[in-house]
Order: sequence, then C-alpha cells, then structure tokens
Amino acid sequence: MIYQLRRRHRRMWIVLAIILPIGFISAYFAIPKTIYENNFEPWAAVSYSTITKSAETDNLLVNVKKDNNLPGLQIEVMQKQPLHSASVLVYLAEQNTENIQATNLLGRLESGDTQRFILNDFLSNFKTFHLLFYDNLKKELLEKVIIEN
Repeated sequence: MIYQLRRRHRRMWIVLAIILPIGFISAYFAIPKTIYENNFEPWAAVSYSTITKSAETDNLLVNVKKDNNLPGLQIEVMQKQPLHSASVLVYLAEQNTENIQATNLLGRLESGDTQRFILNDFLSNFKTFHLLFYDNLKKELLEKVIIEN
C-alpha cells in the first residue's frame, strides 16, 4: 500500500475502534426495561358472570355471557380438542353464510384452552350468532357454530 492509503486505513480503524463500542453500549441501554401490553379491551380477559346461551361441537364449547357491570356481550370459546391449525380466525355473522367477507372478525383463536371475545352493541343485537372458525393459511372453514340469541 502506498503511504496515503495506509494513513487512511489506520484512521478508519481508529474511528471504528471508537464508534463500535459506543454503538454496542448505546444499543444495550436502549433496550426497554419493561414491556407494556397494549390491551385495548382490558375486560376481555375477565370472564363475564352469567351464561345466557351455549352451544357445543365435537371440538368446541361456545358460551354467550353477559354481565350487568360490563358493556356488551362476551363470547367464550373453550377448546375441548385442538383444531390442529396454526392460524384460526373467529368470525361472527348474523345470517347463515360461509362467505368471510360478509362477516365480522372477532379475533384469533389462540392455542390455550379458553378464549374470550367482547361484542360491541351492534354485534350484541344479532338475533342469531353464526360463529365461523376459519383457517387463514389453508383458506378453509374448520367449524361452524350457530347460537340462537
């Protein structure tokens, strides 16, 4: 290497020797101390007190619940047996349909035993609840539960 290139190379190594440890240390201190869950429906985890309607399939037990102190209705889905799908979405429709675009998305069914969904005032006024359990990856309907309100 010529002298100017060696000098530039040495300066770059000195700069890197200073900047890299500063970057590592600042990245360590940038890690948040606590993780906050942004649960926009904090009462969704709380089980409503009164079961108004119930339906059962081979894999699922679905309860419609209400509580005088909390808004709307709550749909509680208990898995008796796993659905063997990685991504199960729960949809609610007022009429008997299998068209996902004509339904309301309630949420995703997790792998745990019990999942609860809060229904707003509009959805709570449906005369019949048609719950569709849809595999989003395979694009197929897994279960259909109908509850008369």
